[in-house]
Amino acid sequence: MRYEDMEYENYGNVLGYIISDSGALTRTEIARKLGLSKATVTQVINRFIAYGLVHEGGKITKAGKGRPGNLLYMNNNMWFVLGASLSENTWQFAIADLTGSIVSTYELPVSPMVPEVFVSRLLEGLKHMISLCPGKLLPGVGIGVPGVVDQEHGDIVFAYDYGWNSRVNISEQIRRELNMESFVRNRNHLAGIAEYKYANPEKEQSMIYIGIGSGIRAAIFSAGHIIRGADGRAGRISHIQIDPDGKLCSCGKRGCLFTIANEHALLEDVSNMLSSTDIHSVLRTREGSAQVRDIMALTEDGDELALEAVHHIASAMTKAIRILSVVLNPRKIVLGGSIGDSEALVRFINEELDESAGLQDIYPDVCRCSIKPYGSLLGAISLVIDNSFSLVYDDFIAFVKQQPSSP
Repeated sequence: MRYEDMEYENYGNVLGYIISDSGALTRTEIARKLGLSKATVTQVINRFIAYGLVHEGGKITKAGKGRPGNLLYMNNNMWFVLGASLSENTWQFAIADLTGSIVSTYELPVSPMVPEVFVSRLLEGLKHMISLCPGKLLPGVGIGVPGVVDQEHGDIVFAYDYGWNSRVNISEQIRRELNMESFVRNRNHLAGIAEYKYANPEKEQSMIYIGIGSGIRAAIFSAGHIIRGADGRAGRISHIQIDPDGKLCSCGKRGCLFTIANEHALLEDVSNMLSSTDIHSVLRTREGSAQVRDIMALTEDGDELALEAVHHIASAMTKAIRILSVVLNPRKIVLGGSIGDSEALVRFINEELDESAGLQDIYPDVCRCSIKPYGSLLGAISLVIDNSFSLVYDDFIAFVKQQPSSP
């Protein structure tokens, strides 16, 4: 297999360092970091430059003997990356350069939210974005989806928040329709990857991202690696049991976090309070049903009923976070999603954690996400960038073999 081939490993490792350090490295530094000869690194870099993946910028200035080295960069004027992610029943699409900077976006609503329409709109949007690409497109796409994902086959196994109880195939259809590889992941996992990579200035390697929206899912990072679990299902905190006597969950248990802290539960809670309490709220004066975005916006304005509803979610989330903190000991927890990205929710959770902390309890700070509104989309794009060499390997090797040998 080519993954065991030393030459392939050298190419991949060299390119990986250039991607991760964003132009901060020279040939000499890469050779030192990888334990390779400078001649080997120079040969690899020269081939990447000829192929168009890498180019050289200005010289690095440093004291001492020897000539200053040339800085190496990914070629953002030639190669581009495609990503897609579902957000609030709308497909978001983006083309980005090899640094992850988005250059164009597009959106397509999905209605009705059924698997057939879900996939057809995805394919429609991807074809549209491919037609807009300003240069060469890496032959792969990152895709953020709801539910539990079979990463090996690129299927959604199930998505309880949408009532999908059977497999939804994605990768096979993309390969057949577009002749592209795909990297399909849970959308909250991807949002967590984006927060970890691009909004983590302290380089914290032990953190948890929790997306709260139509469903709840955590992306758990330990020692700098995301935890997948035995079959990719790690992070399904929505089925932590909060109240054994609570509502029946779709998983068969009662009182799961999912029954308390998601969009449907929030809307139901608000509706019940409007009809059974006299708590003041602007929602009483509005015609039609409340929407999640309206409720979350009202918490910022101090609406009493909206704050009470979010406080119910905060109490359940605090119990779950205590469990995660004891078991995993993260240093930081980031909340995102249509409900999670809330100043009020974060404040309530931190207050309850502070009140319940004991002598042996060390709870992490809980904060809002930093990347919005395209966190999951940026995470999808980053997966493609991380796999950029494997995607172009066959074409690259064919190109190298066509080049004249050095005298």
